[in-house]
Amino acid sequence: MADEQTVFVPYQHSPMQQLEEKPSAANVSVGKYGNVSIPQQEIKKNSEKFELLVGKSEKVLLHVKAVFPFDFFPDEVLIDENKVNIIHHMFFYSHEVQSIIIQHIKDVIVDTSLFFATLKILPDGYNENWVSVTYLKRKDALCAKEIIAGLLVGFKEGVDITKVETSNLVQKIQTLGAAT
Repeated sequence: MADEQTVFVPYQHSPMQQLEEKPSAANVSVGKYGNVSIPQQEIKKNSEKFELLVGKSEKVLLHVKAVFPFDFFPDEVLIDENKVNIIHHMFFYSHEVQSIIIQHIKDVIVDTSLFFATLKILPDGYNENWVSVTYLKRKDALCAKEIIAGLLVGFKEGVDITKVETSNLVQKIQTLGAAT
């Protein structure tokens, strides 16, 4: 019983609702001042999940940038295991970051020309409003598409990429994306 410490979290309802509604779980109780006590085990489990998510977001699989003279403020694409960050640079020291979670991507397309390419991503819920990054090198844009497609296939098949132990993870994800 010594490790069953509790932490008090403010209850989010009005005082009248607190009197009417009490959590029904055996380990959770409402305190005198409307605080909910949560078992230490649950806090530890949630903290571990949170740390795992933070660790997943720090692992960048690919970082590509538009070519400078053609895009005066080059846009960037950062792909990690959970999301795709598109950074649109508008002026000196000003930018807009658009994050698209992998699970919310419907489609990814690359339009190519002789030297450059445009990466287009269609997020779920955006009726034909493609998010695009222009003037990427052809090789970089095709690599980004293959990695995003590989992550999508892995997600749809129920594979947690973060739990895969391999030395060349990016190459395998890219191979999976190129096969689709």
